[in-house]
Amino acid sequence: MGHWSILSSLDQMEGRTYVVPMPFREAISATGYALQAPGRVVVEWSPEGGYVARTIKHTPGWAFLLPILLPFVRRTKTAHLEFAEVEGGTAVTIHGAVDTKAAMRLRAITTVVPVPA
Repeated sequence: MGHWSILSSLDQMEGRTYVVPMPFREAISATGYALQAPGRVVVEWSPEGGYVARTIKHTPGWAFLLPILLPFVRRTKTAHLEFAEVEGGTAVTIHGAVDTKAAMRLRAITTVVPVPA
């Protein structure tokens, strides 16, 4: 689900869809609020629609093999979020990696969607 490093952890959320049990506009606002973390995750509205969530200051795990490189390999990871109205609320589909704590806050406001048999 995610990969861990000392300075940062990310959840790979490619193609995952969650349902926020709120009307469309409220769900967009609540999602942005849940993902936002000062100094860690920046959420911006994208011109194509949806959000872009940037996890800043992520350090890849391999960087710890050469500690002298640590100040130079910190990266920004980007995830794109798409919204759609569905029965029971608003669907949020995520493409990319999101900071683990931000992903946990997002999951806290969503409902579990039953998988059809």
